[in-house]
Amino acid sequence: MLTGNFRHTIIIQRASTTNGQGGRQIVSWVNLHTLRAELVSREAVETNADNGQRETTTLIFRTHFRPDITTADRVSHAGQPLNIVKLLAVADGRGLELHCEVVK
Repeated sequence: MLTGNFRHTIIIQRASTTNGQGGRQIVSWVNLHTLRAELVSREAVETNADNGQRETTTLIFRTHFRPDITTADRVSHAGQPLNIVKLLAVADGRGLELHCEVVK
């Protein structure tokens, strides 16, 4: 894992819920970590769904390991929110791969 490959800045965000007027819950995303990361791959896959074709864009980032990141969090990259769908420890536990999908 070469840190010189960490050319991208990603922000790990966590959902925060507050009560609004009338008891309605409001979800907002709070910045948790700003990290340097390597963009390992970007892939767009088109699949058939019940209501037609659907395109899913997947991005994989590699960064330093952070034990507090979960799939309930999300990544913001270049202003675009991405759902974390899978986390993998790499480089003997020193690194973390974040498999993300574009939020639609």
